[in-house]
Amino acid sequence: CGDQSVPIPVIEARLSGIITVAHMYRQENRHGEYKQIVSRLMPPIFNRLTDRHPASFVLRKELGATRRLLQEPLPALALLQGTKDQILSTLAEMQQEPVSDDRNAREAVLMVVLVDVLQEQGAVHRDLGDTTNSRQSYQTALEIAQSIQQERLPLSQRHSLRVLLRTLEVKNAELTGDLECLAEVHRRHYGEQSTEYWSACRNLGLKHLKEHRYSAAADTLYRAYEIACGLPPMGKDHLLTTSCLQHHARALIKAGDFQTGLERLQECLAIRQRTLGNEDGHTINAMQYIAEELRNHGRPTDALACYEECLQRRVRLFERDQSKATDLIVTLKSMAALAQELNQITKATEYAGQAFQFAHHHLGPEAALTQESAALYAGLQS
Repeated sequence: CGDQSVPIPVIEARLSGIITVAHMYRQENRHGEYKQIVSRLMPPIFNRLTDRHPASFVLRKELGATRRLLQEPLPALALLQGTKDQILSTLAEMQQEPVSDDRNAREAVLMVVLVDVLQEQGAVHRDLGDTTNSRQSYQTALEIAQSIQQERLPLSQRHSLRVLLRTLEVKNAELTGDLECLAEVHRRHYGEQSTEYWSACRNLGLKHLKEHRYSAAADTLYRAYEIACGLPPMGKDHLLTTSCLQHHARALIKAGDFQTGLERLQECLAIRQRTLGNEDGHTINAMQYIAEELRNHGRPTDALACYEECLQRRVRLFERDQSKATDLIVTLKSMAALAQELNQITKATEYAGQAFQFAHHHLGPEAALTQESAALYAGLQS
């Protein structure tokens, strides 16, 4: 790059390739090497190009990015703000030139660099916990990016702009907490059969569930389940796929469709029993969800039978892995409460006593579960 005989267009092309390599280091979290490449590029590039050349601004932006990644947010902000101011000044000077295709092309290229600088500024503000300025930087960047006429850009810059648009739409949706908008952005940019859209649908469905919008939750979570079934990394038997089915089932039950919800929970259990085995923790959890819903919907005898099968499996799992003590204690407490509802006091007392003994031994006398189990046991004894 410092060779005076090399034409400027060749330097620009080589610089683009080197920046691509630097970004590969960045993606691998090799931030020191990323900074080293950028720092080594600056003297020869500034020796050949003017400080108003787009490549000069790109390098300054990259140096600001390295400062951010190396936990130096204030120097990063100063570098990025200075770069932004210089780009805006250069764009203002361009307005004094006669209108031409060349001017329009140079202006469009500079605006792409400006968008990238604003995006990096937004990231620094976000790291500092300054949500207001972060949102403002991202929103301004998005508005500028949407105004750029792509046909004025070289092909490589068009691709960069498309990537920036996608990233900025995602970041703006994340900052506003608009999960519906985020899901739509992912659908539009990545397609309906994509991991990104699946994740957005799942998160949106769980948000609906948390906010008691059960019909919307059931629909959205089933959409996430359908997507997961068709994704090569996942498929119908994957744990995350069955998790979507399980949440969908619980939303259905909350929305009033108990029978369909129960069938979906049983389907989830059958898949996990086949793929993970009867005594895997995820399988047992799926069975316990069924027991809980049976209890909540007026079928306590069926629920207790289901709980008893859960208990046998949890005991066998606990014998192999004593870190599962908490799950076992919670199951025993639930069974004690249910047996008490059925007026099976002897059985309820036995379950509560076991829960207390396990909790006292494995969690300690001060643990909340130990004290809750002790109170339940004492109440049943009296």
